[in-house]
Amino acid sequence: MSGNSIEDNLIKILTKELELYKKALDYSIQKLEYLINEKMGKLDVVIQLESENNKKIFELEKERIDLLGEKWGKLLDYIESLENSSKKKELIEIRKIMLATINEIKNNNITAQNIVEMSNGLINKIIDNLSGKREMGYNQDKEKKNAVRKNLLNTKI
Repeated sequence: MSGNSIEDNLIKILTKELELYKKALDYSIQKLEYLINEKMGKLDVVIQLESENNKKIFELEKERIDLLGEKWGKLLDYIESLENSSKKKELIEIRKIMLATINEIKNNNITAQNIVEMSNGLINKIIDNLSGKREMGYNQDKEKKNAVRKNLLNTKI
């Protein structure tokens, strides 16, 4: 990316990154849909596509970090150091959209994680019930005592 200013190169990198993050957002939405509708085959495909997309994002992040160097390691620090210009405004806007997109992805991934945890919890309870490992809570303990008492009452002396 020689010949262009740091700002121009940074805008190109961030624009590509934003496109990839938008793709990642689409993948996170698809994952939720496939989890909810129990389409595990399609879920696997989306996870692989998402993984490939993430590799591209990491490559661009490395490129951005290399471009800014140690002095400007953080994007916001670099942007704030710029004179007010159209490029600064463009960088601020790209960063703002990127952060919003990343937060949406994060929220979708948290929701997907919660769905998986709830599903695993339900599966574990079913397995425990089928295998006879039942948690003893107040109601279950009371039921057990009532069953024992009924058996005692029905016993001939």
